[in-house]
Amino acid sequence: MRLTARRTRTPSSAFLPTAFPRWCGRSWWRRSRTRRKRRPPPKPKSVLAMKTTVRVEGLRDLDLALSELTKDTTRKAVARRALRDAGEPIRARAEQLAPDDPNTKAPFDLKQSIAMSGRQKSGRATQYRKESPTEVTIHIGPTKDGYPQAIMQEFGTVHHAAHPYLRPAWDGEGGRKALNRIIKAMSVHIAKSVARQRRRFAKARR
Repeated sequence: MRLTARRTRTPSSAFLPTAFPRWCGRSWWRRSRTRRKRRPPPKPKSVLAMKTTVRVEGLRDLDLALSELTKDTTRKAVARRALRDAGEPIRARAEQLAPDDPNTKAPFDLKQSIAMSGRQKSGRATQYRKESPTEVTIHIGPTKDGYPQAIMQEFGTVHHAAHPYLRPAWDGEGGRKALNRIIKAMSVHIAKSVARQRRRFAKARR
């Protein structure tokens, strides 16, 4: 006499209570195993726009005086000194409004990292393309050590309200005030450079 045993597959619905319908078996188990995509954090409701347009007129005399300088490097040096003189009040005001954390030491302190520089970062090289060889750009803001906390402080986050310091500094010391300082500083530095150039030419003729 030969005895044989057969393994039978029991459906998954047989292990479910009778109160559950038949379709609640593996479909529910598979749904629970699927990974849910993480939602991106919500953007802050209020973001301050830093774009400002100023119309410049009546600088023909200043342009003619600047054309007396023969070298492009001299023109760039004059423009750079004028922009630095005009941008210093904006930098000082931003440093005054920036929060001071006594537990954070330099150079990571946001208040002490406000600086003014004419160098462009690698990411901004294509964003700010120079239209002429004598074009000069000055950037005012935190250095790379104070940059991470500077964004959260200026624009805020989901859990942190914005406490701007750069925008109020520009509203108070920028715009038309900065343009007037640039015109005044350009006139002074152009006159000094032209005088030095004339003395240099007169000395070379002797």
